[in-house]
Amino acid sequence: MLELPPFCIHLYFTFQNEINDRELLDSYQGLLSEEEQRQQQRFYFAKDQHRYLLTRVLTRTTLSKYSSIKPEDWKFTKNAYGRPEIENKDPFESPLSFNISHTSDMIMLGVAQQTIGLDVENVQIDRASLEIAHRYFSSREVNDLNSLPANQRHEHFFYYWTLKEAYIKARGRGMSLPLRQFSFYFPEPRDIKITFDPRLNEKPEHWRFWLLKPTMNHVAAIGLKHIKELCYRLEIKKIVPLYSDMPFECTVFRQSQVKVA
Repeated sequence: MLELPPFCIHLYFTFQNEINDRELLDSYQGLLSEEEQRQQQRFYFAKDQHRYLLTRVLTRTTLSKYSSIKPEDWKFTKNAYGRPEIENKDPFESPLSFNISHTSDMIMLGVAQQTIGLDVENVQIDRASLEIAHRYFSSREVNDLNSLPANQRHEHFFYYWTLKEAYIKARGRGMSLPLRQFSFYFPEPRDIKITFDPRLNEKPEHWRFWLLKPTMNHVAAIGLKHIKELCYRLEIKKIVPLYSDMPFECTVFRQSQVKVA
């Protein structure tokens, strides 16, 4: 059983276009619940069915690395805002929090003991615009974007977007949280800071954030709710469920800077 210390965040990346072995995919189908099989068939396009299958199997097989529960035996529920959560946790094992995100060609799964949220975007394919920023970002974020040279705004848009997604997913409330009521900023080249509107009843020191580049085409963010000022360590792997996993070089180019007591 894989150990997950409280100061560790384990990240797994799967590249869906690389998994096409028919025998392996057939074995994946046997791990889905009946409801998941029905949900998979609701997708019209084969590529979306493929991504859904890999997403569910990645979650099931990875969680079983930390538990005596078999991949096919995990049960999941959703909170009132749609965040997936584990229903059948083993009370004798370490607490597990997971979150998953995907873009057109990549799936990202994070596992930690604390509440975690993730987002990954393909900056070469996904759409970014100042119109979206004006609609959803705080005034500080919009002003910071406008102050950048034009050739930097596209990628920096995704810094804000992925961080905001990671935070609202970690909060478990999705888009019900007004995105204007919290604001990210970067006071130093590698630092990430957040401020909150008083209505959110949050404290910046209770949150840690990371920005990563899994590839030259992708930007990803992690948001983690924590109480103690732990010095967290990221352990990152590229994985083909039930077949292989290996260390994955992933650049962490910004993270919350906190003083460890």
